[in-house]
Amino acid sequence: MALKTLLHVGCGPLSLANTTQGFANDGWREIRMDVDESVKPDVLGTITDMRAVAGRDKPFMAHHCGFTASTLQDALLGCGFAMVGIVRSGWMLRAVACMQALERPELDALARRYLK
Repeated sequence: MALKTLLHVGCGPLSLANTTQGFANDGWREIRMDVDESVKPDVLGTITDMRAVAGRDKPFMAHHCGFTASTLQDALLGCGFAMVGIVRSGWMLRAVACMQALERPELDALARRYLK
């Protein structure tokens, strides 16, 4: 089975092994993106300017953030993602985005599955 690609935005020092439980397994290939060069990301950039990942294989994306839901969704859609699913947990937003259009229930199920 081919690995799925996760674009881990705002990764900090974390890697796939110690991020959101749904992604911490051998079924994912991780591309780490952060604004802080000292954490040695694969790509240097921010959630609001993701030109650095344009054209990369990024069918799925995850990010823990402090943005509003609409700011986060607009940034991801503006980067070329076809759909965005957002899960709220208190004040925290978590998002999963995909490059292909899915039915809303399928995207919501992905968000619940990977963003526990």
